Amino acid sequence: MNKLKLLFVCIVMLPVVKVWALDPILVTENTFKLKGEEQLFFGFASGDDIVFDFQEANGKNVKEVEIIELPNNTKFQDFKTSAIRGKTIHVHSTGLYAFRFKNPAIASRVCKVKIERIPADESKIHFDTGWRYEYVRDTTYVPYTEDSIVGYKQVTYTEYVRELASTETEEYVLMDNVVVVKSRGIVQHDNPREVVTFNMPTFPYDPNRERKVVSWAFWMATGNNAESFWNKNKEKMANAFSSAIGFSTPLGALATGALFDLATPAPGTNNSVRYYIADVNNSQLFMAGAPRINVYHEGSGSGAFSRFSDADMMKGTYCLCLYNPNLHERIRVMTKVSAIVETKTYRDVPYERVKSVPQYVTLHKKRMVVNERRIMVMNGAE
Repeated sequence: MNKLKLLFVCIVMLPVVKVWALDPILVTENTFKLKGEEQLFFGFASGDDIVFDFQEANGKNVKEVEIIELPNNTKFQDFKTSAIRGKTIHVHSTGLYAFRFKNPAIASRVCKVKIERIPADESKIHFDTGWRYEYVRDTTYVPYTEDSIVGYKQVTYTEYVRELASTETEEYVLMDNVVVVKSRGIVQHDNPREVVTFNMPTFPYDPNRERKVVSWAFWMATGNNAESFWNKNKEKMANAFSSAIGFSTPLGALATGALFDLATPAPGTNNSVRYYIADVNNSQLFMAGAPRINVYHEGSGSGAFSRFSDADMMKGTYCLCLYNPNLHERIRVMTKVSAIVETKTYRDVPYERVKSVPQYVTLHKKRMVVNERRIMVMNGAE
């Protein structure tokens, strides 16, 4: 009798069980090569049961298999696996799920994936598991302040302007001496070369003054009576100028351009020298007997003078190189060099000025900022 009752209950309940247990619905079944990372996305309805199967075709492991309820709720995760059979995940609320596969190995993996869903009831059988991207705009209002001009105010102030107060020139004597140039000789050979060095003046920094060399000149005369020719030049200067302005010697007058000619001895056989104006390096080559050197100026005779105003020659050290071609007699040479220094003096002169000063008021404003972003949206909705 009990067996008959049990059979009756089963026959009565059989239609009820068939209605409740719906058949699985295929979401996707595909095969793909995995190299690096691959993701599949599907939407599921609340109450669904996800049935997940995974297999690597050649039985090789993949590093990681993960099922994520987006955005970041991991529902299942397995490592170093080659197959997963009938993994079931219950969906509590409608949402998107990501199926992530990782394989960092160089060789790819052939993966077979089957995903099914078992709906909670017949109303969800036709739920759309697809998804799409949509762009949404987020609008925010950012507060900021801005200064706005409401008018101008006239303000008086004192401005100091640097102006040239005076310009003066002054002669600097850089060299005034006598040198004896030896003869080469016939029996006993001496060096028939001499070098006289002179430096352009330098000045410490002064914020109110600018001092620089603007020109310089040299004069030379040979022989024991060279001094008499210099005296003639002094007489010439005294007759030409009632008062010396910017120079104190005939050579200074030549350097400024006030005189164009100076007295020198007449050329002779035994009192003629060759002269060169060069830098220190070339003067050393000259003393060593180099056949040719680089020079700024050169000439020969019993006397000479020259003026220099090239801006590139107003600084540094220079050498007057003297050569005696006479085989028997030494030659006495009087040498003089003067430079003209220009001094500019400045002063700060006050001036009363008027300027317009803007008047501001601070305004509090808001700026609308619109940011566009892309989101994943399910096709299916309950």
